Amino acid sequence: MGLNKRNLVWFVVAFAIVVILQFLVQQREDKDVVFCRNLYARLANGSPVVERSIDWDNFKMLGRDVGVMYESTSPQQRFEFKNNFIKGFNAAFIAFKGKLGFFRNWRIYHRGEDKVVVACDYLKYNKVLLFTLSKTGQERKLSSIDWGK
Repeated sequence: MGLNKRNLVWFVVAFAIVVILQFLVQQREDKDVVFCRNLYARLANGSPVVERSIDWDNFKMLGRDVGVMYESTSPQQRFEFKNNFIKGFNAAFIAFKGKLGFFRNWRIYHRGEDKVVVACDYLKYNKVLLFTLSKTGQERKLSSIDWGK
């Protein structure tokens, strides 16, 4: 009976160590990756709070220069432009039957001094999506979303 009890204790200790290690690994996930994944989820859900995390003056998306369109609007129209863009992104995500679960394997693709590129695999079309972040100190802003090569 002592042998079974000892095995049970070792099993519980080993299981606890595995759980703790997994928790520590999740805590160490790169802040830029977490930022992009959360920002994309909010953008797909049409959350207006995402507006603060986009570099509207320089923003490019899938080959289109959104920043040029943004700058061509009057200062009074810019708030509406941002809201319409976010609502439109959400509507397109729904229309194309997008699911956040299609986006996997979030990782750092490139890291520079003033920008970071985060990649994720888009399972539905077997492509890579790249998110470029401009960084100033601790502040991050999304400056582009594009397909990887």
